[in-house]
Amino acid sequence: MSPSRPHLPKIPGGTETTRHDRRDGDRPAMARFRARPGAVAGSWLLASVAFASVAACYVGPLADDDGARSDVSRSEAGADGRGPSTPGAEGGGANPTSGLPCDVDAVLAARCRSCHATPLAAPMTLLTYEDLVAPSRSDASRKVVDVAIERMRSATRPMPPSGPAPQADVGVLEGWVGAGLPRGACGAIDGGADGATQAPIVSVCTSGTRWSSGNEKSPRMNPGLPCLTCHQRENDRRERVRAPDRIGGTVYPTVREPDLCNGAPGDATIVLTDATGRTFDLPVNEVGNFYAFSSDVPGITFPIRAKVVRNGRERAMSTPQSTGDCNSCHTEAGRNGAPGRIFLP
Repeated sequence: MSPSRPHLPKIPGGTETTRHDRRDGDRPAMARFRARPGAVAGSWLLASVAFASVAACYVGPLADDDGARSDVSRSEAGADGRGPSTPGAEGGGANPTSGLPCDVDAVLAARCRSCHATPLAAPMTLLTYEDLVAPSRSDASRKVVDVAIERMRSATRPMPPSGPAPQADVGVLEGWVGAGLPRGACGAIDGGADGATQAPIVSVCTSGTRWSSGNEKSPRMNPGLPCLTCHQRENDRRERVRAPDRIGGTVYPTVREPDLCNGAPGDATIVLTDATGRTFDLPVNEVGNFYAFSSDVPGITFPIRAKVVRNGRERAMSTPQSTGDCNSCHTEAGRNGAPGRIFLP
């Protein structure tokens, strides 16, 4: 994207600023966008990557008690190339019969279900409410969820085996236990609606840095806020420069992150596959934001599928989306069935 088209911002309740020249660091690498005609539509990202009406839950590894195995190396894609078909797993969609609150389901999907799913690569499944409240195999006086939290915190026997889980994810499970293990409705039509059963939200700004420049024109502005909703109000004929009007969102390290918290650094890519099978790559910038003008994704046909790709791993959304305003559903708490933020695989 050329410097003549800066990210034009005005957020309701904010203050309008005058246009100014952007620093070189503000210039997004839109040259990395590429359309790949004929590409096969891939399975796509979370509630939470894009990302609108009803969002899928995600996967990653974890294991339980003394019978737990070491990490099992296996592809996260199913035999058909569209991702695992396990309910609640990446590419498989949310499981409407899991009985789990959406944020709890999302953490399990992100950190546990690459092994604790079907086919089973660990001693037990972690797919349903009953799985989590069952007695632990190593200590029948404790529930599986209690052992899972202990292992997710462990520095010597961590689950997932790659290392202790982020505090934000552990906090979601701890909050759920502290609330008395209420049942939820992750994957149900109203799973993200007001009044749906949810565990208390434990939100952490993983990066430790926040956007504090209000509506200053920058591609780093307002991470976590609904880009297109705000910018569409301002993209009128009176404006001399225009903001992205087709795709916009933010990628975070974890599923629970507050608005304006800077997201994941720019080493991930958003891959969109439209209804005709064409594929577009969107770069993620240094604060996790990604976006596109209509001219950057010419002729893109909705509904679209999307996935986050990073270091050879991917997190895909299983359901096609009819909007590119990703953060409108991937909020801090999640809306319209999304369990929370778009987050890294």
